[in-house]
Amino acid sequence: MPARGWPASWPPAARLRLRANPWSAGDGLRAGLARGAALSAGMDEFYGRNMPDADFGEEDFVSRAQLYGRFARIFNERGEEFFSDEVSWSENDLAQAVARQPNAHAWFVLDDRALAERVRDRTVAEMVAVAPTAADPAELPFPVPPGARVAVRVSPGITHTIGGLRIDERAHVLREDAGPVEGLYAAGADVGGISTGGYASGLAAALVFGRIAAESSQA
Repeated sequence: MPARGWPASWPPAARLRLRANPWSAGDGLRAGLARGAALSAGMDEFYGRNMPDADFGEEDFVSRAQLYGRFARIFNERGEEFFSDEVSWSENDLAQAVARQPNAHAWFVLDDRALAERVRDRTVAEMVAVAPTAADPAELPFPVPPGARVAVRVSPGITHTIGGLRIDERAHVLREDAGPVEGLYAAGADVGGISTGGYASGLAAALVFGRIAAESSQA
C-alpha cells in the first residue's frame, strides 16, 4: 500500500512510513480535488529522508535520519548499486530512488573514510550509532566492497509530496482550464510544483503563500 495521500498513479514499491505530523493524510489535496482543482507537476516526487528500517517516533525525525548517502556505497536488496548519479545536497533524490527499489529498502555500506566524514554537526559514525539496523557487512546476502566496516538498512520516511494543488501567483487554486476555483486558496505542502525535480522548504511555501492567500482572500 502507498503512503496515505500518495497519488494512485505512482505508488512507491512499498508503503512508506510517515515522517510528519500524524494528521498529514492528504485531506487538503482531496478537498481541493473535490472542488475541481487541478494537480501540479511533481506528483511522482516527495520530500523525505532515508531512515533506519525500524520504528521511529516524532522525536527521532532528525536524530535518526541517515543523511550521508553521498559517502556510502548504496545497494538494493538484490545487491545492485542502483544510484549512479551524484547525490544532491538534500539527498531527497536518493530517498525517492530508494522508494522505487524492491520493498522500498536499501543498504548504505560504509568504510572508515566514510564514517569519518561530517554532515552538519555530526560525523557519519555518530549518525550510524543511532541506527538500530546497523549491521556487519559480512552478514549481508551479497558481496560488499573491500574495506566495508558497517552497513545500515534504510527505507524512506515521507514528509510531503512535491506535487499538490495547482495555484497561481496569488495563491488561487486553479482548475484544469487554468481558471480559479472560486473562494479556494492554498499554501504550504498542499501546493505543488514549486520545487519539482529538487527540494525547497515546505515551511517557506507555507509562510510565503499563506500570507499571499490571506491577502488575496480579502481583496
